Amino acid sequence: GTYGERMDTPARRLAIQPSGGTVGYSSPQGFFTVEGSGENVSLYATGQKVRITNEAGGPVSDTRFLSTSSLNVWDESTTEFEDAQLSTYAHASIVDDLAASLDPDLPWIHTGLLQANVNINDVCNAFSDGDTINFFRADENCENTGRLADVVYHEYGHSLHRQSLIPGVGS
Repeated sequence: GTYGERMDTPARRLAIQPSGGTVGYSSPQGFFTVEGSGENVSLYATGQKVRITNEAGGPVSDTRFLSTSSLNVWDESTTEFEDAQLSTYAHASIVDDLAASLDPDLPWIHTGLLQANVNINDVCNAFSDGDTINFFRADENCENTGRLADVVYHEYGHSLHRQSLIPGVGS
């Protein structure tokens, strides 16, 4: 099938570890301060609000030099399992920030991490269990659902709905 164009998104609250330092996080806008004119850092597809678990192996990471004067793009679009982790992270962060702005009092959004499980050994579907969002691998008929922004938003919506129910009113 034909899919829409890929887009770069800010790495909101992404885990970043300077060489020899402790893990820090990019800002909600995707910015991170580096020392001097730049430094080597390790990047991880997890952060302050979203945790990605890769069911097909270890977590995706990257080490690179970040300078003070350049924009960096972490692109894994040629590798399904790595891209599913980054895409799910990026879009879960976007929708989580939107939901937080709509309901600043919902504890589910503001406490703990959103758990997203990607590359589950099944195909052509995704699901929410009300707490976590979960995405299946690609096959000859279906794309990896963790790589599809609208599917990430859809599954997040199921969890948001479940977490927003008022006991005795909507459950």
